[in-house]
Amino acid sequence: MYMYKFLIFSICGYFLYKGQSDVVGTWITCNENNSYYTSDTIIFSDNVNYYYNNNCCRFIEWKINAKKMIFSNNHLCNEPPVKKSEERKIKYRNEVIEVYLGNKMEERFKVIDINKKEIEEYPYLIRELTLWRLK
Repeated sequence: MYMYKFLIFSICGYFLYKGQSDVVGTWITCNENNSYYTSDTIIFSDNVNYYYNNNCCRFIEWKINAKKMIFSNNHLCNEPPVKKSEERKIKYRNEVIEVYLGNKMEERFKVIDINKKEIEEYPYLIRELTLWRLK
C-alpha cells in the first residue's frame, strides 16, 4: 500500500521541479497524536492563520532559509503556551530535504508537491508542502 502511494507521488512529482528556494519560508503542520513523527506523508502550510483554523493543540513549525532551519515544537492549548525551538542544519539535494542535528542526520524527506492554493481570508494565496518521509 505504502509503496503504491509512493510510486504515484513520485510519478506526479517527477514532472514538477521543486527547487531549494521553493521550500524557504515558515511551514506549519498539526502534530496531534505525534502524527509528525509517525506519518509517512506530512503536509505543511505556510498560512499564517493555520494555528487558528485547526482543531489542533500541538504543532510543528519549520522556519527554513538556505542553510539552516529553526525547528519548533509548539503546545498552544496549555497556559501559558509552550514553544520549544532548536536550530538545525538543512541540506536540499534532488528534491530531498535532509535535516541534521549537529552532524547527525535526523530526518529525510522527499518533496512530493508544493502547490499554491487560494483561500478566502488573508493572505489569500498560500502554499502547501507535501513531504514523504524516507527511512
